[in-house]
Amino acid sequence: MPTALVAAVPDSAKPATPLGAAAFVRYWFQLLDEAYRTGRIFPVDELSDPRCVSCRNFSGVADDLARDGYHFAGPSFTSIDVQAPPVENGMSYVALFCKLPARQKVDRTGHVVASYPQEKQLVMTVMTQRHGTSWVIRAMRTES
Repeated sequence: MPTALVAAVPDSAKPATPLGAAAFVRYWFQLLDEAYRTGRIFPVDELSDPRCVSCRNFSGVADDLARDGYHFAGPSFTSIDVQAPPVENGMSYVALFCKLPARQKVDRTGHVVASYPQEKQLVMTVMTQRHGTSWVIRAMRTES
């Protein structure tokens, strides 16, 4: 039975400031990357609005990897850069820029079951909203 990662939002990702929102988005993707690399369940319910389709899609990949006994060898997200405008009405639209490096999906023994040789750029707008003393992701949109 796969285990879930524990969401432990760092203090830097809690303030109701642009830096806090940006740090939260960075943390979210770093934790997702950890789920992908370790074959563990991503705690999407703790960190995302239940209506966030993109959040569910990203976490679904982690859940599928964990269920099937696979993980990605190496990072799935690198060079993560985030920029956030001022927080308005408890919300911030964070710009996310990162790379999806070439990587391999492997089984528990390290046998390669799939390769993703093409590096890609990922640019997204991530809508964050205050939730208690931290943030949640409400929606994501991939930019062209």
